[in-house]
Amino acid sequence: MSEENVEALREVYSEWARGNFDAGTELYAADVVCSWQVPEGQIVSHGVHEVRRNFGRFLEQWRHFRIAVEEFVELDESTILVVVKAYGRGKHSGAETVADNFHAWVFERGEAVGHHVYFDREAAITAVGLRE
Repeated sequence: MSEENVEALREVYSEWARGNFDAGTELYAADVVCSWQVPEGQIVSHGVHEVRRNFGRFLEQWRHFRIAVEEFVELDESTILVVVKAYGRGKHSGAETVADNFHAWVFERGEAVGHHVYFDREAAITAVGLRE
């Protein structure tokens, strides 16, 4: 596992734990592909601009949304799985939510070319073409 990539992710997730979701886009390659599993299905974004737009739409639904890391797992030399808990309060419902999430990151030449977020560990690993 690239220590540089892990250290970069630690910094990003440290900001995300505080609710600063502007952090991290500097890691993305211009042609990054990101996918998020949502209750209605899946959102797929291509490129940094689309990622920012779609994630911004997602965040609009929440108050006090944050993400806390539980574990970094090396899947192969370029792929890191980050096990997290996501916390939030629905903006309209006011309901508190805590959810396990699995973020699979794929790096090439120090840039994230893939970032995939799933509720299920195996689905995240499969999204990046791997098996644990």
